Amino acid sequence: MPVPLRLPRSSRRLTATALAATALSVGVLLSAAGASTAAEAPRRDYVNVYTNNVENLKTIDANCPGDWQDLIFAMKSTDPAPDIFLVQQISNRAELTQLVSTMEAKLNRKYTGRIANPEPPEQPARCEGEKKQQTTAIIFDTDRFQVLQADTWKADRDGDNGCENTGQSRAEALRLKLHDTLADKNLTVASTHWPTSNSGGHPCVAENAREASEKVSGWGGDLMIWGGDANTTAGNPGDWKAWYRETNGDLGGNAGFRDVMYDHCGDGTVPRGECLGNNWTIGGSNRIDYVWAKKPGGMPAVTAVHTVTFEEAGQADAHYTGSDNPANYSDHRAVRARIHY
Repeated sequence: MPVPLRLPRSSRRLTATALAATALSVGVLLSAAGASTAAEAPRRDYVNVYTNNVENLKTIDANCPGDWQDLIFAMKSTDPAPDIFLVQQISNRAELTQLVSTMEAKLNRKYTGRIANPEPPEQPARCEGEKKQQTTAIIFDTDRFQVLQADTWKADRDGDNGCENTGQSRAEALRLKLHDTLADKNLTVASTHWPTSNSGGHPCVAENAREASEKVSGWGGDLMIWGGDANTTAGNPGDWKAWYRETNGDLGGNAGFRDVMYDHCGDGTVPRGECLGNNWTIGGSNRIDYVWAKKPGGMPAVTAVHTVTFEEAGQADAHYTGSDNPANYSDHRAVRARIHY
C-alpha cells in the first residue's frame, strides 16, 4: 500500500480545511504553500490530466543530463494548471517531495502526491546508477480532490508459467479513488508503467492492458482514467495491435476506454496515422505513453489534447527565467488532456 507523507501547509479557508482533515484520515501526502488565483482555478466540468515518465527528474549536471523543470514551466504557460499528474519513474519519497514542492511554487496551486513505494529497493540501472530506484506516483490538487481509496498492483512479465507479476518496482501501478469536491463527483485514476521487451514485458502487454482496464473500471466513478508508459506502440491504422484494439472503445474494444490522442487525431485535416506519428512520445517516432478515459455509460468528451514538445517546454523555461539549457525535460514527451464529466 502507498505510504502517507506530509509537509507543512499554509492556512486555508474553512471549507478547504475541513476537506483536508477528511483527506488526512485516508492518507493524503506531500503539500506545501501556494494559493490558487481566479485565472488558474480548475473548471468543474472537466479534469485536466497530464502523464509523463519523468526519468528520475533529470538534471543538467547528471550522467544522463536533462532539464526536468522545463515541463513545469510548460504547465505554467497553460491555463489551467494540472488537476492530476500521472507520474512514472520517480525515484522515491524525497524526489516526489521535490516535484510536488516545485509544482506548488511555480503553478500557484496546492498539490499532494501519492507514491506506490516511498523507498523502492535499488536495482541495476543505466546512467551510472542514477535510475536505481524507480516507482510510480499520482499528484493532484488538494483543494479539489480527496482520497477515498488507494492501492497498488504489479504489472506482468513473461515467466516460467506464463505472465506473472514482475519484481520491478518501476512496474508497480498506483490506483486512487478520488472525490472531486468542485464537481461533487467521484473518479478513479491510475498511473501505470509496464516492463520493457528486455524485461519480458511484450508477451504480457495484452494481460497488462486487461488488468489495468479492469482495475480502474472496478472502482468505478463518474470518470475512470488511467495512463502512463506502456513501453509498446499501438500499431497503425489498419494494423492495430490486439491489446490496443481491445482497450480502445472507439475501435470497438470491450474495455471501452478512449485513447485521448486517437480521439484528438480524428478531428483534424491531417490523416489520423500521420497525426498519431507526429505525437510520438519517445525516440522521435514511437508513441508509447497514453491517457485512457471512460464513463459508466460510454466514453467522455476530451478537449485540449496535446503532446508537450521539448521545444515548447524549453521556450516556456526561457520565458519565465530568461534562459534555458538545451537539454530535454525527459526522454519521454508528456501528454495532456481535459477529460469531461
